[in-house]
Amino acid sequence: MILITGATGLVGGLLLEQLCFDDQKVIALYRSDYRKNQLLNAWAKKYTSQSAVFENIQWVHASLTDLGALETAFEKATHVYHCAAQVELTDQNAAKMILTNVTGTANVVNLCLKYRIKKLAFVSSIAALGKETSSGTINEETLWSNDAPQAAYNYSKYQSTLEVWRGAQEGLDVIIVHPGVILGYNHRTGPIKKAFDYIQKKSYYYTKGITGFVTNADVVKALRMLMESSIKNESYVLVSENISYKEFFERLAKANKINNSGRLIQKSILSTLWAMDAFLANLKLKRKTLSRGLVNLLYENHQYDGQKIKTDLPNFEYASIDTVLVKP
Repeated sequence: MILITGATGLVGGLLLEQLCFDDQKVIALYRSDYRKNQLLNAWAKKYTSQSAVFENIQWVHASLTDLGALETAFEKATHVYHCAAQVELTDQNAAKMILTNVTGTANVVNLCLKYRIKKLAFVSSIAALGKETSSGTINEETLWSNDAPQAAYNYSKYQSTLEVWRGAQEGLDVIIVHPGVILGYNHRTGPIKKAFDYIQKKSYYYTKGITGFVTNADVVKALRMLMESSIKNESYVLVSENISYKEFFERLAKANKINNSGRLIQKSILSTLWAMDAFLANLKLKRKTLSRGLVNLLYENHQYDGQKIKTDLPNFEYASIDTVLVKP
């Protein structure tokens, strides 16, 4: 049987849906009954006469840090897709995020080893990759550096990825993907939904940063092709396009016929806002909404090389992010 962690998420939910239509028996891990019901309701509306395809799902309510509950899901599993993660770009809940992402991934790896799982596919992030490169392009081999401040999420994904490589050293067959910003719509709020709501404001702001983007459908396609291949103990950057935040907002606005325009905000101004935000948060007057690592992230200008997967899987092709920019 196939086990999916994060089965109600942007990647896990689509993966679960596809596997059900391929008549696969799936164990689906989830943490929230509300989100599980959201997903089921979305499927009921989308597939009014095909609900039977989802009867093969074995739902397991478990947190990644609850080893006892987690272990029951592994007893019948043969292959594991680890898609679950806590994603927050501020440091407000840094300790909880690191516990979920790092300790949770360590638990998954240990159970994979204990139950002799045939293959583990792990959804990491470009946030887990290094930034120091002489070529200006970041790929799977770019080394991590602790010299520059990083957002807590970056650290958590980097450490999580190390846990998966540790599993490989102990004999577990693994595949790791490093997606850029994942775009797509489902029953939950994701990056594209937040961006859509943001640009509907009369005036919005953007930074000078450039980063990589990819659709959730491409992430799922890559995961499945890699899982079903003989490839093991390899990692892949999944980025279809490297574009600025400014261009992303403009393309999203154009696709949805929104006429609002954005304005550039200088890093010095955002850094000042971060300092004020941290001061007020320390006085318990507000929740922290910025971090030094996040400010740096928004102004980074990086190009990610997502071509390795096309070399190892010649039939793999990326879709344009424009395919998911129109709100359904």
